[in-house]
Amino acid sequence: MPKHRIQIGNKILESSKDIPWSIILESAELLKKFARWNPDEKKWIINWRFLPHLSLVLEFIDKISQYDEIYGIKLSEIIREILANIPAEKISDNMLLVAPIDFDPFDIIKSQDFEFLKSRLKKEKISLADIGDIEVPYLAFPIPIILKEIQAGHMEKFPDILKDALAKIEVKKLQPMAKTYPLNARKIVVEVPSYYPKQLIDELLSLGEITIFYEDASGKLSEKTFNLSYIKTLSDGTKRIILPSYAIGLIERIFTRYKARIQIDYGIPLDEIDLMRPNLQLMKHQQEALESWLMNGKRGTIVIPTGGGKTHVALAAMARLKLPTIVFVPNTWLLDQWVTRISQFLGIPKGLIGVLGGGKRQIRSITVSTYQSAYRYIEDLTDKFAFAVFDEAHHVPARTFKDVALNLRAIYRMALSATPKRRDGNEVLLFKLVGGIVYNISYRELVLRGIVAPVAVRKYLVSLPPDRILIYRQYERKTNSIRDEFEKRKYLNKMIEIARDNPAKLEVIRHIIMKHKSEKIFVFAGSIKFAELIEKEIKDLLPTALLTSKTDSVREERIIRAFQRGAIRCLILVKKGEEGVDVGDASVAIIAGGSKQEREIIQRVGRILRGGKDKLAWLYEIVTRNTVEELLSRSRNTRKIVAGIEDYVKSKYNVLAYEVIKWK
Repeated sequence: MPKHRIQIGNKILESSKDIPWSIILESAELLKKFARWNPDEKKWIINWRFLPHLSLVLEFIDKISQYDEIYGIKLSEIIREILANIPAEKISDNMLLVAPIDFDPFDIIKSQDFEFLKSRLKKEKISLADIGDIEVPYLAFPIPIILKEIQAGHMEKFPDILKDALAKIEVKKLQPMAKTYPLNARKIVVEVPSYYPKQLIDELLSLGEITIFYEDASGKLSEKTFNLSYIKTLSDGTKRIILPSYAIGLIERIFTRYKARIQIDYGIPLDEIDLMRPNLQLMKHQQEALESWLMNGKRGTIVIPTGGGKTHVALAAMARLKLPTIVFVPNTWLLDQWVTRISQFLGIPKGLIGVLGGGKRQIRSITVSTYQSAYRYIEDLTDKFAFAVFDEAHHVPARTFKDVALNLRAIYRMALSATPKRRDGNEVLLFKLVGGIVYNISYRELVLRGIVAPVAVRKYLVSLPPDRILIYRQYERKTNSIRDEFEKRKYLNKMIEIARDNPAKLEVIRHIIMKHKSEKIFVFAGSIKFAELIEKEIKDLLPTALLTSKTDSVREERIIRAFQRGAIRCLILVKKGEEGVDVGDASVAIIAGGSKQEREIIQRVGRILRGGKDKLAWLYEIVTRNTVEELLSRSRNTRKIVAGIEDYVKSKYNVLAYEVIKWK
């Protein structure tokens, strides 16, 4: 009498006893229903049919156990292990797979009653630790058809095996999972299967709608909306949506709102950086700003007046995330300042911090870049960073900012600003691409908390000399008589220049500096020519230096250091030092000329607010009366700066917070 041998997966079992030929022949009638005979190796190889014929498998085991109990027990253990470890139902490739345990799957596949389900047999290879690979059959039901029939209320028409499976699996899990992944450096793809709500599709498409304001030669603003999203419907109903790269950080939020599932391939490094050794403590308002940003999904704009420590909030966010980060700044001054502060407060050696701008092109896991350099090399940056910090973003031309923020794949974003409001209205672009305001603290609140100094404002009104009045009135008449907006703008600019560079202002500047010559002073001029006249007028009163676009970087650095240590007492600036750069603290700011932008005045005031809660800062605005400069001054609205602190200034320092003085 021979031995009996069976192979299941990689496991070969052999009877411990000889089995009578009659039993072997009887068993063969059962085995051929779910196994294949191998005559060369004289063994039965169990195949996928064992599951639909489970009753026959158990009948065979009972029969063989009568002659070899140990053999039967081993076979039973393997069958139990297989049944315990193969999923009875699962979702794969947009199909609901149901294991046909002890029934013939072809009874359903071939049945006319269930033809509408379009089911088919699908075999899957499953690996089990002690047994190896086995082939498992599944009845595969297309999920779109199941969902369609459920929505139509036809679930009672389903076979019992499908009803039982649906009772175990939540119907929402049947929804095909959407997918998002990068298409190229500037675009991402969102694949949304059918049966997802139209509102979800519409929200995704809205991510590609970018509104921007343009200013024409006359100063008039016009709005333009770009539609950067594209949609295509595939043959199976799947919607394929193309969006700009920035949108990849907002996709999950949308799907979560609709309780829909999505698989996202961000295509960016998300490994933590080991280099950081943070060493910074936040003040209460900085901690509040950080927490608000974190609660908003690590996106948004933080508004803190200059001197309130915006940079520390971003550094704390970098320390919290520990992810590859890029910081964007508007100029090389801030570029160097950020590198220093990252090294100082996050413990990263300067040599390991990437720099893009100022003639350098080094991209590392922590990088600081000017907006202009980022605009030039955006395709090198798009897939390198998970976190992006946009410092002083409101200073950046709208088109430059759009191209940088739009094409970056960073999912976490923070904008820092003393005042995000722009004259051209393009703060809407900042809020769209980075996030709306998540934290806003007023200058008044910072003063009352003792974080920045209070300020007293004096507005001096001066007259134009007679010879300048004649020229000014000529341009004024031309402006009023010309209809062409471009020509009108040209003459209006001439009027602004005459009023801005009024030589009568020099006497007032000298008077103010005499009053504050023991303090450090900023003077903001509207043109290099007038700044040079100011320097000539006051250099005999105290050590003075001039910083303009003409100043080379070596001299610029030398002047800043001299001002910080007090060797230079007065710094005259033309469009310099107005963007968060730490050129040192001062007590006095004199505005001898400037634009109508409220944002610019806030930046300039911020230069004098640092340096201790017991200090009173002074802001002097010198305006040519009865000219267009008076209108610009009203637009700047320096009175608004001291709103809410008038009583505080009066009670503590016994001076008026705001006063207008007519200079004679």
